[in-house]
Amino acid sequence: DADVVLVSSDGHRFGAHCRNLGEFTGGFPLHITPANKEEVPMPDLDSEALPLFLQYVHHHRQPDLSNVGFTTLMQLAEAVEKYDVFSATEICKVQMASRVQHYSVEVFQYASKHGYRKLLDNAGLIAV
Repeated sequence: DADVVLVSSDGHRFGAHCRNLGEFTGGFPLHITPANKEEVPMPDLDSEALPLFLQYVHHHRQPDLSNVGFTTLMQLAEAVEKYDVFSATEICKVQMASRVQHYSVEVFQYASKHGYRKLLDNAGLIAV
């Protein structure tokens, strides 16, 4: 049973376990015990991106991101960087790189913010 509720930017609620959040991320401390079903706002993730984020903080197969819309991918990519979900950072970077032709400016900004030099150079060439 979930001990915390994550609330997406569009108001949807998703049950989660603090232990998993603490174990799989660098941004959710393990030692904090939430009040029963405490609600934690996740303002940067909507109801499409938050369930994907949660799949990376559990012991099961990771989601296929190849058909995820760019807005959802961008939210997920930023969130996994923010919360240090290391199991997801590389695949999100790969997916961002695969969309550089259509979203060069956004990919450039993402790569710049997170220090992905090769992706930054590639996106910069395409954006210019």
